[in-house]
Amino acid sequence: MVIWNLKLSRSLLLKTMTKGFNVKKEDQFKILELSTSGWFLVEDQAQNLTKEQCNAAIDGYLRQGVAPERLMAVSQDDPRYPTDEKREGYVPVDM
Repeated sequence: MVIWNLKLSRSLLLKTMTKGFNVKKEDQFKILELSTSGWFLVEDQAQNLTKEQCNAAIDGYLRQGVAPERLMAVSQDDPRYPTDEKREGYVPVDM
């Protein structure tokens, strides 16, 4: 039986996000999840995160049962994984 070490998994994910980039403490990150169509935001709130917020969010997703190999944290401005800015949902006008 394999039991994932959350600290080990998180450290591997953090190495993924810093690979090939000069990461500064004030940089912002987003968390992506692998789906059948490629890498997409886990949820709208998983972007523009500080490193500490990113760590906490990754821990939360791992505790919820998301497989570590399906998560990736990258710089918010990483051109390989473009994401649209968070948009508000449609609000109907009085009809």
